[in-house]
Amino acid sequence: MATPELLAPAGGPATLPAAVAGGADAVYLGLGRFSARARAENFTAEQLGAYIDYLHAHGLRCYVALNTLIRDEELEVALESARAAVAAGADALIVQDLGLVRLLRRHLPQAALHASTQMTIHDPAQLPVLAELGIRRVILARELDLQAIAACTRTAAAAGIAVEVFVHGALCYAYSGQCLISACDADRSANRGVCAQHCRFAYRADASPPATPLSMRDLCLIEHIPALLEAGVTAFKLEGRLKGADYVYTVARAYREAIDAARAGCPFPATERRRELAEVFARRLSDAPLHGRRGPELRQTDPSDALPEQADARLLRCQRDHARALIASTRPIRAGQGFRYLDARGTIAGFLVTAATRLDAERWECRIRLPGRSPPADAPLYRNADQSHARAAHAAMATVPLPPPGPRREPLTLRLEAHVDQPLRLTATCADGRAATLSGDPVARATGAPPDTERLRAAVAALGDTAFCASRVDCECDPTAFVPLSVLKRLRRALSDRLAGMPQASPGTPWRPEPTGARERTTRLIVALADPALVPPARAAGAAAIWLTGLDLWAATPPRLRSDADIWIRHPPVCPVSPHLAALGCGVVAGQLGVLAAARAAGLPAVADATLGGLNHQALYTVHELGASGALASIECAADRFAALAGRCPAGL
Repeated sequence: MATPELLAPAGGPATLPAAVAGGADAVYLGLGRFSARARAENFTAEQLGAYIDYLHAHGLRCYVALNTLIRDEELEVALESARAAVAAGADALIVQDLGLVRLLRRHLPQAALHASTQMTIHDPAQLPVLAELGIRRVILARELDLQAIAACTRTAAAAGIAVEVFVHGALCYAYSGQCLISACDADRSANRGVCAQHCRFAYRADASPPATPLSMRDLCLIEHIPALLEAGVTAFKLEGRLKGADYVYTVARAYREAIDAARAGCPFPATERRRELAEVFARRLSDAPLHGRRGPELRQTDPSDALPEQADARLLRCQRDHARALIASTRPIRAGQGFRYLDARGTIAGFLVTAATRLDAERWECRIRLPGRSPPADAPLYRNADQSHARAAHAAMATVPLPPPGPRREPLTLRLEAHVDQPLRLTATCADGRAATLSGDPVARATGAPPDTERLRAAVAALGDTAFCASRVDCECDPTAFVPLSVLKRLRRALSDRLAGMPQASPGTPWRPEPTGARERTTRLIVALADPALVPPARAAGAAAIWLTGLDLWAATPPRLRSDADIWIRHPPVCPVSPHLAALGCGVVAGQLGVLAAARAAGLPAVADATLGGLNHQALYTVHELGASGALASIECAADRFAALAGRCPAGL
């Protein structure tokens, strides 16, 4: 079984030790701009290098999220942010914007690119297109079931790219990247990192009581790690860049244990770990998406939905004046635990246990801190906090503290080659592209024990007080090679001196916007219809083309269309590619990249729909190069930007 990767969130520097101590293999984080979690503390470009060095020193990789849609006037700044992240040693960039993908492939080709979940990746047909664009890993939409995930991993493997899935944390009511309610209502775009979370708001219809019909439970797939590994998933992601260090440590530790147990074929206490996970955040946990269930059981429509399905304890008696409670529980109760309950008004309240004495097998006499109303008699109690988790997190984090700020050492990738009777070679490469190789005398054959590879790696990485540190060391050594450490030390010193004397290279070629020019434009009226019967009146009213929506494009037989009108099929963005596109033989308005590729393969004219994120001219160039003869600007493109965007369109679009 391939070694999977566990990714932990880092909303700010304080959570980095939590990810390290929790057993994560990688961390993903954002800079001040172009991050889908703009409300997080995030990181500055100036401090990023030191923090990446810290992660690399502990064996973790770092992925920098530049995963928002980007406007034309921001492209150069976004490219500079990407350059700064790569120069700081970032192992990959997480991106959403197709225009930024195009720029990075041309101007920063050494950067590894991961396709964000904001790209709404849900259909295997999208994956070869993303591979064609230079994507090395895709982060699937959080809404997929196990069968859909497995289908994507099979196609991804054939395309040579890895698959990452979210296994824990918040869910979006819409497919990620497709929700526009915050942008339309509050001018705060989720695709620009500033979602106002309207899905968490309470709504009422007429005189009905307020409810939260759009609020989702939190995803928890800790019981399903073996099935996901079997499905071919190579990276498991934890959501939570807005959450604290206690959360990051507790969740990472639980999933680390689950992954290791699954790989070893050992039993795993999933029920107990799920209880612990429920104690570091308040929403009810659910695995419904993995089973293809998207009904009411996935939402929190009233306060009781936020509580777990099973109570942890029951209140026998509460003496508010004496701050005491008698509680029935088969699980131990101790100071620092918090319990929630529904009060007499049907709202969630809670109290904190400050001391607990066991009376018998199930009864506990507790001192409590009760800020609100007293619980109703015989109320079910739900444990939602345990300060022991925070204490455990802080103790573990203390063993891997962040170093004090200091001069930053540049990360190097080092490679040692030791082949008998050939010169010993040591190569070093900087993040900005500087590289040097030095050779020593021919390698002799060992007369004793074979070389200790780990000892050689440690010797190569011992860069001392130079301006460099080792981020990765590769060894290619014959089993009978003899490598004197003194020779290795001399090569290492000479190599670091040579690199230090080289002028710093630009990590990429400079960017110049595509030239603008006068374009002849023709205004045409296009009408989108859900009923084919309305085509004749639309044509009579002057429609130059008809876009039909809402057709069943997946029925056993293709829909019948009029042949005397300029008919286009508007394909939804969150559905698999219709098998009937070629048979229909008409133009396609493609809502996702797989549909665009299918239309190109069938020789059909295609237009890229607004869901492909046309917010800058580089994105329009991307879809044009993928076969689109037209494109809709993103719905989030303001009216005052249309003219400038249209002026920079590629010829033929």
